[in-house]
Formats: sequence, C-alpha cells, structure tokens
Amino acid sequence: MNKILISTSNFNFELLDEMLSVSKQKFEIIKNPFKRKLSEEEAIELLSDDVIGMIAGVESLSEKVLESSKSLKIISRCGIGIDNIDLNAAKNLEITITNTPDAPTLPVAELTISHILSLLRKVGHSNTRLKMGHWEPQMGSLLNEKVIGIIGFGRIGKKVAFLLNAFGCKVQYYDPFVDTTECNATKVDLEFLLKSSDIITIHMPYNAETHHMISHNELNLMKNSALVFNLSRGG
Repeated sequence: MNKILISTSNFNFELLDEMLSVSKQKFEIIKNPFKRKLSEEEAIELLSDDVIGMIAGVESLSEKVLESSKSLKIISRCGIGIDNIDLNAAKNLEITITNTPDAPTLPVAELTISHILSLLRKVGHSNTRLKMGHWEPQMGSLLNEKVIGIIGFGRIGKKVAFLLNAFGCKVQYYDPFVDTTECNATKVDLEFLLKSSDIITIHMPYNAETHHMISHNELNLMKNSALVFNLSRGG
C-alpha cells in the first residue's frame, strides 16, 4: 500500500485520524514519530521508497532529501511558506508542490494583534515580574490612533489591517506588488513607512530579496520609540 507522510508535528492527531478515515482506506498514513521538526537525515529515513505524498512542515526538503525518495509525487506544505523546499529540484524530479495559503491568515493576523497589545500594555513584563515576587505598576500605551506600518500586504497583511481598523489606527503599508486602498490602508514607500510608523509589523515571504531586509539602516530610520514585530521567517 502506498504511504503518505505527515511530517508536521503540531497537528491534533486525534482530530486528524477522524479526518483521514477515508484516506486510510487507500493509503498508509505515517506520522512524524519525533514530534518536532525533522532533520534532513530523519526526513530521508521517513521518505521510504513507497511514500508517494507528503504533508510537510518547515523541515528542510533539500535536493538531497528529494532525490533520496524514489516514489514521492507530491508535497503539500501545511502553511503558506515554501522556502524550505528546493523548488528547482522538485521541478526536475517532477514532484508537485502545493501549499495552503488561506489556512494561516486569520491565526497569524490575530497573533500579530495579540503581540502588539501585549507589548503596548507590558503584559509579558508584568507577568514575569509578578511571578518573581515583584509588583510594579506599569504605564501602558494605547493602540488607538497609532500609526501602523505593515510591510507585506498580502492575505495576512490585509487581515491585520482589517483588525486594526477596529482600534482606530492609521494604517499604511509597503508592498511593491500590491496597490490597493483596501482596509483603509495607504500605500507608501518603505523609507516613509519606517520613519513615520509607531508600530511596524512584517508579513513578507522569505526569499533572497527579503533576506535581512530590516537591518542597521532600516532600524536607524525608525523612531526611537517604534515597536517592530516580525511574524514572517526569522531571516
């Protein structure tokens, strides 16, 4: 029986078993036994000769890994980013690559808002200090009327802007591939965004062009009081 490897480790596997009940009639389902991000060697081991499909997480699927699997026909990336997959190698090996671009949109957008509110109101700092036995009243800051700069105005960036409208924020964005007035957001150039924003949140895909796009020069353009949130790849 052909096999499907599920390498991502953050699934609710009890719910997954129910969802895959039909698939199990045609395929043997292999779950990630390590329950964490796979190393290249572990991925090679799990992608045995009869694994034809893979529901992938963020593990490195390099040319070495892909070439080791003799039967792999399709990889479905659980999420939007596919920077962990060697796309040229996949193309040469005729392995189809898909992703789930809409699945993380609302969760990441809500997580962004939660991070912003937590830092503005010093929730994490107060919680840590209280657990250490220190009660220190903190003066927080309102999100209302803050100037928010969104770098990357795709699905997630737009959803963040939509949620920020409820807080009465002034939203501006930088994205060389998008030109829209959706979500009451204004398109500006990157330098203006960096100089004028109270809060900057990054939602760009990770590739050679965006690698370390926020560096010394960009940080020096920002207000001393600016807060920066990276909800994209660390690079």
